[in-house]
Amino acid sequence: MGKPKKRTRGTEQEAAEEAEQAAADIGKGKSARVEEPSKEPDEGSDSDSEDYDVSTDDAGSSDEEEDSEDSQEEEEDKEEIDVDFDFFDPKPEDFHGVRALLNTYLDDKAFPGLSDFVDTIIEQTTVGTIVRTSESESAVGLITALNLHEKRNLGCIKEISAYLLEKCPADTKDKLSQALSGRKTALMINERLVNCPPQLANPLTTALFDEIAWATEDEPTQERRDEFEFDQYLVFTRAFRDPLVGEGGGAAASASGANKKSKQPKKEKQKAAAPDESALVFTRPEDEIFHQLSAWSFVYNAERSQNASGNELKPVRIVYLLDAKKVPEGRKRIKALVDV
Repeated sequence: MGKPKKRTRGTEQEAAEEAEQAAADIGKGKSARVEEPSKEPDEGSDSDSEDYDVSTDDAGSSDEEEDSEDSQEEEEDKEEIDVDFDFFDPKPEDFHGVRALLNTYLDDKAFPGLSDFVDTIIEQTTVGTIVRTSESESAVGLITALNLHEKRNLGCIKEISAYLLEKCPADTKDKLSQALSGRKTALMINERLVNCPPQLANPLTTALFDEIAWATEDEPTQERRDEFEFDQYLVFTRAFRDPLVGEGGGAAASASGANKKSKQPKKEKQKAAAPDESALVFTRPEDEIFHQLSAWSFVYNAERSQNASGNELKPVRIVYLLDAKKVPEGRKRIKALVDV
């Protein structure tokens, strides 16, 4: 904690370009295998590093109607790519890479406190993991949890809280306010490049919750140990909405209720305009599982959703509250879903 904030890894733009190149090397649309080693508590070292070997195979298959020459070329195009995912404790040198990952954390809204937010994440080395690949030294993912009560006076946390309250529907605002002011509420920050394989979900969530458990026992003072005694996790994440899901049901409902349209309560009309949670498409498996186990949630359209047309997936943002008692069940489901 309190390390000097060295920023010697180049510019933010270079970090973003390096991270994007690393994601391209991982291979979009390919299956992946992750070998998960055990992770032990930090024994006094400055940072922990874990290697996660991922082998990705092209999933394409040749068309039976293609001639043998095209089939042979397709076979030659198939290749196996080995990518090592390294897990590290946050360091000051990660500033630009982490900032690039969180650049749109508040969607398209200006976030003056972003740099302070990144510094806060990096300074907490007890709990938090930065992901890099063997192809790049720039961060391609991160996961951590910040105690909202302990950080409540930071400008960046105030900005995040105000933004979420602005986006929150009226019927959930009290619940969100209580979560934001809770003494044992953690803000879970979980970001990674879209091309990272889903198999990272299990080792990343394992690392996070194991580190939280260790911190409640190993921190040097009772005050520091209490800081990580979380009873709930507020999660603010990304997903997509499939405009085709529920289309038939929606049309039927409109037809059957045509004569009662004028009698529909105002609240119900507003609620109907919100994104349908049954149509959500998650980019990370852990978000889907934790969302299923959440105490409450709300969804709103991202600014970029207005640029999507027709049947394209519409980007949305999801906010949900996960009770800490649900975490063990969530971890089991994640492991069963993505473990190989």
